[in-house]
Amino acid sequence: MKFAHPEWIAVAWGLAILAGGVLFLLHKRHLGILSWLPQNTRLAFPLVRTLLRGLLFVSLLLAWIEPVINIKKVGDKQADRIVWYLLDVSASMQTQDVAHNRISVAKEAIVASIKRMAGARIGVILFSNSALVQVPLTHDRAAAIQLTNLITGQELAAGPAQLRQALLLAHKRTVSATQKNEKAANIIIISDGEVEPENYASILYRFKQDGAIIWTVAVGTEQGGFIPNILNTGDPVLSKTQLSGFEPIKKYFNEQTLALTTSPKNAFVNIEDKFVYSLNSSDNERDSFSLRAFFLVLAILLGLGIYFARPYQAIEG
Repeated sequence: MKFAHPEWIAVAWGLAILAGGVLFLLHKRHLGILSWLPQNTRLAFPLVRTLLRGLLFVSLLLAWIEPVINIKKVGDKQADRIVWYLLDVSASMQTQDVAHNRISVAKEAIVASIKRMAGARIGVILFSNSALVQVPLTHDRAAAIQLTNLITGQELAAGPAQLRQALLLAHKRTVSATQKNEKAANIIIISDGEVEPENYASILYRFKQDGAIIWTVAVGTEQGGFIPNILNTGDPVLSKTQLSGFEPIKKYFNEQTLALTTSPKNAFVNIEDKFVYSLNSSDNERDSFSLRAFFLVLAILLGLGIYFARPYQAIEG
């Protein structure tokens, strides 16, 4: 629980202490007036009335500093985040310049990120010289993790990586799975940057118009390593991280490329904090709910209770 006016809390504490002293004096006064009554009656009515007065004052103080609670719910009915992980599975991602290889590190980072995506719709797209959906958009994090762990890097032909097809597929699936005003997606591209030069500015423009943000994550090292020659044909090929492959996206979305070499479990935390929501601003405001009205109504009820719990009426009866 938070307070809408935290700057008044110190004053509220002072008023609460002062009110406590006043209530104590009133309680002692009531006990003196009713000292001739039997012991059980003498304690009951003044004590109840003092407690009601204390609760009344606390309710008014809380209404003044206005407690606010977060009522945002996580579930299928929530208009939620959309998170796409676009994973490069071209041959160069088998390079072992990071343990065990680039794909393994990328998978570990994706799985760790999915575990933190409560309430989000998650999807994973694999790309090489073509693209396929490994995990369709889903709220089921357990299923998403299971399907992600099944990735081997052999799902597509071992051609040069092409981002255009993966971006088109992510945009198409986002549009088909959301309402007209709920297309804001979060795209994380994980690759070593060895991608074919392509013109996909029009796709980036569509994403930006929809309120999406695209982040790029570079896997591998500048020193690089040799791509495993599975068929033992030809000379080994050296593969290095190519940050230049991310430049078009970096310039368009003004986001720096994240280097993924160590600590994959926490690799995406910094960019996750910036994820956009597929909600407009008025919907976001509904996540917080003021309790001022509740405490004002409670104060009224306590006031009525104080009026009816009058010890003088009990004496006259």
